[in-house]
This record gives sequence, C-alpha cells and structure tokens, in this order.
Amino acid sequence: MVFTNALSALGPWVLKLGIDSLEGLGSRPVSHWAALLVIIAAADGFFRWIMRRTVIGVSLRVEYDIRRRLFEHLQRLPTGFFERFDVGDLMARVTNDINNVRMFLGPGLMYTVNTVLVLSFSVALMLRISPGLAAVALLPLPLIAIMVFLVMRQVHERVLRVQEGFAALNTRVRENLEGIRVVKAFAREESQVALFAGACDEYLERNMALARIQRAFFPAMTVFGGAAVALVLWRGGAMVMRDAITLGDFVAFTGYLGLLMWPMAALGWTINLFQRGAASWERLETLFSERDEPLAGGGATPSGPGRIRFADVRLAKGGREILRGVDLEIRPGELTAIVGPTGAGKSSLLKLLARLGDPTSGRIELDGVALTDWNLGELRAALSFVPQEPFLFSESIGRNLAMGRPDATPADIRRVADAAALTDEIDAFREGLESVVGERGVTLPGGQRQRATLARALVRDARVLILDDAFANMDTGTEERILSGFRPRLRDLTVVLVSHRLSTIRRADRIVYLEDGRVLEDGTHADLVKRDGPYARFIHRQRVLEELERDGGRGEAA
Repeated sequence: MVFTNALSALGPWVLKLGIDSLEGLGSRPVSHWAALLVIIAAADGFFRWIMRRTVIGVSLRVEYDIRRRLFEHLQRLPTGFFERFDVGDLMARVTNDINNVRMFLGPGLMYTVNTVLVLSFSVALMLRISPGLAAVALLPLPLIAIMVFLVMRQVHERVLRVQEGFAALNTRVRENLEGIRVVKAFAREESQVALFAGACDEYLERNMALARIQRAFFPAMTVFGGAAVALVLWRGGAMVMRDAITLGDFVAFTGYLGLLMWPMAALGWTINLFQRGAASWERLETLFSERDEPLAGGGATPSGPGRIRFADVRLAKGGREILRGVDLEIRPGELTAIVGPTGAGKSSLLKLLARLGDPTSGRIELDGVALTDWNLGELRAALSFVPQEPFLFSESIGRNLAMGRPDATPADIRRVADAAALTDEIDAFREGLESVVGERGVTLPGGQRQRATLARALVRDARVLILDDAFANMDTGTEERILSGFRPRLRDLTVVLVSHRLSTIRRADRIVYLEDGRVLEDGTHADLVKRDGPYARFIHRQRVLEELERDGGRGEAA
C-alpha cells in the first residue's frame, strides 16, 4: 500500500517537472519525464496488483479462519445454548456476518488505509507547492469530518437492524422449508407466502432506511470535491498569472486534488463496510463469548459395570420445577423403564443422565463417580443415547451408523443393523450401506429412521444405553425382535428407556413411575399393578388408548 500510493503521488510531481521543462525551467528533456511517467505507471500497476492480491487474499483466509473457529466453537457449546439461539440466526451469523467482517478486513481496510496514505502524500506535496493554495483547497475538510461523524453513528445503528432483519428472514425460510409437509398438508401455502412477503417488506424497509443515509453522502462528497476544485481554479489560476507558482505546479496541484477525489467519494462506501463489519463482529463476539462445555470435569475416567444413581436431583427451567428431588438407583444389567404422563420429566431425566444439561441441584453418579467429575469425552463414550426425535445426516446409511464409532468395520455395522432389525431394509436398497438418505433422513420412513438411530447407538458398545421413546414408530413385532436381542447382552449392558407403549413397558425388569417431577412408584410390572396405585391407573389409561387406536385402524381399513 505504501509503495502503491507513493508511486501514485510521484506521478503528478513528475508531470509538473515535465511541464516546467516545456517552459525551459528544467535541465532535462520532456522525453526523459515522459519515459519516467511510463515506468512509474508500470510500477504503480505492479504494486497495486500485489496490494490487492495480498490484502484481499489475507481477508479471505481470515474469513476462513473465523468461520472454521466459529463452527468448532459451536460444536463445543452446551445444548442449553441452542435452546436460547434460533438456528436461522446462527446460520446468518456463520454466513452473512462473517462475510461482512471479511469485506471490512479486505476492501474496507484497503481503501481506508489508501485514503490515509493518499491524504498524507498529497497534502504534504500540496503544501510543498503552495501552503496558501493548500489551505484554500482543504477548506471543505472540516465539513467532511463533521458529516462522517454524524453518518457513522446513524449507519451503525441501522446496520445492526439490517443484520437482525436478515437473521429473522433466514429463520422464516428455514422453518418453512423444514415444515413444508405440514404447510402442504394444511394447504397453507398462500398464507406462508404472505408471511414471508411481510418479512421481506420489513427487511427491505430496514435496508432502505440505511440507504437513505448513504444516498446523501455521495452527492455531498461530490459537492465538497467540486467546491475544492473551483477554489483551486480560482485561486491557483490567479497565482499562475502572477507567477507565484509555475504552470507545472498548478497542474501537479490539481493532480493531487484529483487523487483525493476518489477516496473522498468512496468514503461513504468505506464507512458502510466498516459499520457492517463492526456490527457483524459484535454479533459474532456474542457467540465467541459463550463458554465451552466443560470437557475435563474432574478428570475421572473410571470403568465399571454401569451403575447409575440419582441423589435428590432437581431441575428448574423458566421458573418451573421439572424434576423435584428424584432419588433413584439403577443396577447394572437391568432394563429399566421410566414411565409416566406427558410432562412428568422423563425425557429431562434421561438428558441429565447423558449430561446434555446439568441439574439445578443434586447429584448424578455413574459407577460411584459424579457426572461432573468425569472427563466428558470418557463419560459420553460410556453412554449411548437415542433421542426422542430420530435424526440422520445427509450421508450414506453406513456413514450415519458409523457416526457412533468412526473406526467401526463393515462387519460391526452389519451386526448392529441386524440387532436393530434394519438388515432387510438395507439390503433392499440398490447400493446397500452406501445408499444416501435425504436431509434429516427424510427418504426413510419413521420406523426405519428410529431403527437407524438405535443401530448408531448400539455400534458404540457402551455400558449404558439410554432410549427416549425409541420404539414409538415401530410395530410390535420389530420391537419384540430388538428387545429380545438385548436379553443376552444385559449382563454387560444397562438399559434405561422411556416409553408409553405397554408392550415395551412389560418387558422391563424394573419400572419407575414418574409424575410431576417425582418418583411415585418403583418395582416390577406385576408388583405395581397389584398395588393398584398411580402406575396401575396409568397402565389402564394406556390400554384404553391403544385399544381405541386399534379399533380406529380397523374402522379405517373397513
């Protein structure tokens, strides 16, 4: 940048010397200065090419680094973070905001530094030619400085609103595309188009509010530049006529004034880039300031059979108590079912066990060690978790199953696919395990997605298997086959599951009935039914619901 702008500033000075030589004021011929101007122009072009290649290239690499580091940071954040931030907003920050930072660090920074250097070189040489004429030419500068100060404050505020509007628009698109089947099922296409049009109108208005400030800046710079040229022509022409300066001085002076015109005219654009970059960096800093999930804990990496203990575990969210003093011990080798009505806290209990969150108070232990004292990587290696909503990545079936254990062999994947009753479906695909599923596994039916997520958990050979309503979309025959396959492995495996299905609950070695965040009953299915307490009433309601569903299915078939 220094070489480029120094050479640009040298050009008018050489032109001055060449014009002065035409009037016999120099010792060298005009051809000498003409050749020197060609050399300067070539060197200027060469350094300008290096400058743009370097600055823009560095800004692209910075953009790459920020995006990669931000994605890595997002991967390390606790799950509670993603409950506070919308996915559409995060996507806007990872894409649009980082691009705005790159534009500031590249073109924005380059033109800002160029403006400073051009101003420094040009003003210094203008003062060298004529301090009085320079003072006249720079009269508009205070007005420009005041205008820049006022504009920057307004632009920053409006840029933030534009970025927030883009995030809202992004969220609207994401939600609509993910829920497109619901939209079509209820024939709500037109209403969704209207809602999206409203979001677009809001985003347009925010951009227009920003543009209204910017559109006044460029004409103002043109007016100030024109005023400076007029003053120089008036004052400088008179000085040439009085021989106070030479014609070469006057041409060089106007040349330096011309060098200043473009940076001044581009100042509004540069301010816009700067404010967009600053506003976007504020939004990115919000993410970078979030604390990573504590991986080390106490550093404990014990091994054991998979004994689980909840001691007075409480969990509160949004001012509501979800779990209220849960005391529970789950023995190794048991198939334990956590049952209860909707909203009882069952899924929350399993998420705490998988340490996808921490309790408000109390203690959860695995093999006598508090979860917070485990190394988080070691803890999650000892657990396999199947969430309530099955999720598959847009990868092959084999890659999705191997995500549970990247070093799994094809034989390992086949083994767990068979355990999850998925082998026949895989063999039915033309490319077998290499068949690619759609986004979120949408090309597979719900039951197959659930079995795939189950197989992904089984491939880890973890000591504890956590199933959050993992059989809801399966038929009873498939469920029977899968649960029967667990029996031989129960000596080495602790299974904790949540279910509403009677066929699943009855197969459990032990049943824990949870209601309103408390453990009300604990025992085998037969014992709890004999007690005729909350569990027996819950089972009766479930039986009635299942019979109604079966009757409804037969009615539809008829």
